[in-house]
Amino acid sequence: MNLKEIIFGNSTDNKINESKAIYQIEEFNGELWLTYNGALICPTEMFVLEPLEALNEIRKLYVKRNTKEEKV
Repeated sequence: MNLKEIIFGNSTDNKINESKAIYQIEEFNGELWLTYNGALICPTEMFVLEPLEALNEIRKLYVKRNTKEEKV
């Protein structure tokens, strides 16, 4: 371990900790959602879709969430 690692920590460990804070699973309207920096990305049930289907659905969900008031 060098002086930089003693003072600032190991950069790999720091990135692992950052990634755990950045990417999360959170409950929203009774469903589990993938989040990025606290922003809802998509429900976890979408992980079985083809990538382009999932992308289109993510875009639709974004529009839906941001064009009407959601009841939490």
